[in-house]
Amino acid sequence: MNLVETIKGFFSDNKKDKPKGYCPNCWGRQQYEGHLYEAILNEGISAQNISAKTGWIEAYAKENLGGIRLVKDQDEQLVCPTCKVVFKPS
Repeated sequence: MNLVETIKGFFSDNKKDKPKGYCPNCWGRQQYEGHLYEAILNEGISAQNISAKTGWIEAYAKENLGGIRLVKDQDEQLVCPTCKVVFKPS
């Protein structure tokens, strides 16, 4: 595979949708940025003990992703509390 195909493949394969209810502008920058992976390694979570650690993972996601969840303002528009971008509800 040459360089052009590699670059083209990177941009074409990176089209995942953001989770519903989250700011699309912030989601690309907040995709854990490797922090969740490091935390999982430090916590010792593996496929064998994932059910015992589910509460820890949910708490981590709530703490780190809560700031990009869209909230409604007085005009019923959706606003990102982090970047302050306003979206029309769909």
